[in-house]
Amino acid sequence: SVRGHGSRERGIMSARDLNNEYSKGKAEINFPAMIIKINRNFTYRMSEERLYEVTRNSWVVGEKRNRATHAISVANGVIREVYKIHKWQPATDGVWGENGSKTGRWEFVGEPDPEKQNLKGCTVDHLQSQGAQNPIRYVNIDEKPNGPSPDKRDVLPIEQKPDANLFKTRLPEKKEASIVIHYQDGSVETKKWNASRFTEHSNVEGNLRSRPEFRQGEWQRRNISKICVYV
Repeated sequence: SVRGHGSRERGIMSARDLNNEYSKGKAEINFPAMIIKINRNFTYRMSEERLYEVTRNSWVVGEKRNRATHAISVANGVIREVYKIHKWQPATDGVWGENGSKTGRWEFVGEPDPEKQNLKGCTVDHLQSQGAQNPIRYVNIDEKPNGPSPDKRDVLPIEQKPDANLFKTRLPEKKEASIVIHYQDGSVETKKWNASRFTEHSNVEGNLRSRPEFRQGEWQRRNISKICVYV
């Protein structure tokens, strides 16, 4: 066996590993999928069960995940397995030692797709932006299939009533406001906002987004569609 690039992190590569690593060329993916990079947890001699676990668990992903039919496990730019996704569920305590019900992380349930095995060993560097840090990359999934996509939920929509300028002027005077939370199922919930320390120089959206229930990952987990604040 020989030591290849990154072998200290990934284990010792055999000559066969090296040959397979770069021999199959670029992957041609023509189905809705999400590429999941598992560099951090990948080793060349890991079991199929371990590969499945580190690929499926656990990710901060929005509703867009439901439009992917497959999850493609990738390490060091090479496809290791292609899984057919059966469903998504809140992540259990697993690879990352995190509980999805508390962190907003998700895991998929699936199995290797026998019809996609020809993709194993192919490279996907041409499908990913150079230097991209996000371990998740979607392919063949439109950002806006029918206008603005309800599935692209990266930023919580916040509406200030009657408008942003008047809201910021009135809040320091009234010292309180109402927060109306709209959920995906159409229900609403109203909460009182005690803004006694709020000034005209305070950041309205920053203050709201710092609340535990409105933090990234948590508002998606709660199926919140938007919030409106009234003063």
